[in-house]
Amino acid sequence: YLIPFLLEIHSQAYGLEKGLEMLRPSLVMSPHNINILAALGYITKKLHIPSVLLSHGSHVSHDDKYCEKEHEILAQNILVGDYTYYAVQSPYARALIFKMTGDLSKVVCIKPILWGNSIIKRLKNDSAPFTIVHAGTYKLRHHRRYIYETSDEFLRGITELADIVAPYPNFKLIFKLRKDSNELSVETIKSLLPKSDNIVIETELSFLEVLKEADLVVSFSSTTIEEALANKVPVLLYGGLGRYSHIPAEPFSPDENDAKMAVTFVKDKKDLKKYFAKLNDMMGSFFVPDEYFKAHCFGDNDVVDFNNWAMNIIQN
Repeated sequence: YLIPFLLEIHSQAYGLEKGLEMLRPSLVMSPHNINILAALGYITKKLHIPSVLLSHGSHVSHDDKYCEKEHEILAQNILVGDYTYYAVQSPYARALIFKMTGDLSKVVCIKPILWGNSIIKRLKNDSAPFTIVHAGTYKLRHHRRYIYETSDEFLRGITELADIVAPYPNFKLIFKLRKDSNELSVETIKSLLPKSDNIVIETELSFLEVLKEADLVVSFSSTTIEEALANKVPVLLYGGLGRYSHIPAEPFSPDENDAKMAVTFVKDKKDLKKYFAKLNDMMGSFFVPDEYFKAHCFGDNDVVDFNNWAMNIIQN
């Protein structure tokens, strides 16, 4: 199986190089550094054509050896490569590049453009419920990775969340699900969640539309985490049996930690129950100051306008 694959890549790369030699584009952009798109980076470098790798993923530097290795593997596929520039959308991605390469000279910091587009929050009256949005994506069993949930873990996490939130009339819980679930259909998930007026399953609206309603986003490992933080919506990290905190954080302690944090990591159902009890007690006063989000997002002075930057490359 390997030889036909290599021959196909070789043939594609040869055609790609000849095409680029004839076209001589002013700038090449790619969201991946894998298969023929890895060859694209190499060829543009060889032909001295400016190129930029613009990752669509969430990349975080971790000290845990298993988390670190998996993030590095993902980064080699979509964050770093032979491209002239790396356009990064978060401080976490920039830190991972520096950890892997020791060099930031190729990094261009930009506001999120592939995820995290700015939203305008919907105005709420005082009687509106506190809206919790769960948005995550599990991975298939044969794609098992340490930093992602399996379908079993995903189901366990959302049922635990639903069981805890359902008794609180002040809370509204929205599960943002994809229609194309593989190992779990939407119908199956509906049948296993508790029947409650304050629990909603959403499959039609985009995540950004749902995010406009959110007071809190719950996820395990997803770009939705950084999308929420970019829009100053606090995040609760929960799932995967508590083995992993996508944004590195100490586990929530009901006796020591305030619930008013930009990122909160809860390890188990017992502490999740205590977290929402504390959250319920502060209804009407829950507010996370903007400065709490600064560590998770680029500020205006940290970034360049990507359109202007790209046009400058093209014109020169």
